[in-house]
Amino acid sequence: MKADRFYERRIRVMPRMGLTAHDFPIDMLRYDQGHPTNESDSHLILRCLGEGVPMAELIEAGGIGITLRMAAENPTFRRWESFGWVIVKVGEVWQADATRFDGLAS
Repeated sequence: MKADRFYERRIRVMPRMGLTAHDFPIDMLRYDQGHPTNESDSHLILRCLGEGVPMAELIEAGGIGITLRMAAENPTFRRWESFGWVIVKVGEVWQADATRFDGLAS
């Protein structure tokens, strides 16, 4: 189902100790009906997959900050936690009418 509105929100997520480098919960983006809003955030997520940034380094840095465009106003905090990641900070929300962008997809 297509959302009439979307929300952009900067979040900081951090893995719990003991996770390996490929444990970024990429499926959470689908679950929260979200995607990164810019190329640098996309690259940051990719660096946290496979043989990318070690989880201990991410924990020491306080996690990663990404801006997501989502159908819901807030991410699903408990679901992220079930994948071993904690949302440690949520920025202000920016809301827009999705119909303004309908013509851009064609």
